[in-house]
Amino acid sequence: MSLSRRHLVLLSSAALLGCEEKKLPGHGCATPIDEASKEQRQTLGYREKSPREDQRCDTCTKYVANQFQACGGCLLFSGPVAPAGYCKSWVATPLKKAAPPAAKKPRPNAPKPAGSASSEPTE
Repeated sequence: MSLSRRHLVLLSSAALLGCEEKKLPGHGCATPIDEASKEQRQTLGYREKSPREDQRCDTCTKYVANQFQACGGCLLFSGPVAPAGYCKSWVATPLKKAAPPAAKKPRPNAPKPAGSASSEPTE
């Protein structure tokens, strides 16, 4: 089977926009899933669309971003995982705390602010 130039352009465009399983079988998000992984997904209640906006695969500690092109992967089972997906084992990714600002060290020989106590003896 040969691909026409038009068909090739359409397939390339779909890949760039994020493929769906039915459009590009065997590539990226539509990578075939083995039976063991299918069973594990079913056991964990995996869905491609999360019922809760605040609990999505792409905010889970077990999510591996971009492992399958537009889709990610999961540490619990093989195959592609929809970033907007969900399963019962979802765990929030801890928020990264900003590092506290570094304390400023006084510069040696810096002039002292006006009104500050001087360490020089007075006459």
